[in-house]
Amino acid sequence: MSSDFCDTHARATEFGINSALNLPFPAAVKTGTSSDFRDTWTVGFSKDYTVAVWVGNFSGKPMMQISGVMGAAPLWNRIMLHLHEKNEPTFFSTPKNMVQRPVCTISGLRPKSDCPSVMTEYFYSEKLAEYEHLSNNYRVGNLPAEYNEWLARQSESSFVDGELKILFPQEDDYFLIDSSTGEQKLEFKLANSAKKSVEWWLNGEKLAVNSGNSFFWKLTPGKWHLEVRSGEMVDRVNFQVQLSSQSPYQGFSILQEGIKNK
Repeated sequence: MSSDFCDTHARATEFGINSALNLPFPAAVKTGTSSDFRDTWTVGFSKDYTVAVWVGNFSGKPMMQISGVMGAAPLWNRIMLHLHEKNEPTFFSTPKNMVQRPVCTISGLRPKSDCPSVMTEYFYSEKLAEYEHLSNNYRVGNLPAEYNEWLARQSESSFVDGELKILFPQEDDYFLIDSSTGEQKLEFKLANSAKKSVEWWLNGEKLAVNSGNSFFWKLTPGKWHLEVRSGEMVDRVNFQVQLSSQSPYQGFSILQEGIKNK
């Protein structure tokens, strides 16, 4: 648990790399924000000290969009630095029955020569065989389909060794259109390491040609066959779009004079 809450990489997406939660020594930390921004918390500990900080109004009045990392975390950071100013912090113990191994930050597998950045992660000893198997048999470009959602969120989603792969939508995805919200668009995403021009085809019709890794398409009801082409590389998925028949107000009907309960 201490290792999880010390992991700066794990919280980078939410808080960034250089937030007030990061210290020059290992410290586990968790923030909290109550409804309407009435309270913000930051609670964390090193091997030697535990510090909890609350920031809010004693009257209970909400603050102006102040979250835990904005309100309480800067104070927690300064207190922790002060406490350790003359006492060099000790490191947390290695989790029992676990070992560290290097992983590529993009693929989550054993780093290869073209991996842009590397970090270490803890593994249970009995999981090392799986780590070796996945590293030997998979790359970002041919990971199992359950990795697609994660890949689509990566800034380095083009990190694929010579392959073209649609990351989103996935095969047999089903989308509902809410007619009350106006025009809606779907972002097609792909991994394209070659960064060459890509042709986007939908139901046999060419939509566009570009060198980017995404394309926005207006959601339209129907059954769709998406295909991307780049040179001799091709990838395809099928998905479906349908208008939602459910009222977005769930039990209320809109009248000119207001809202009436059904």
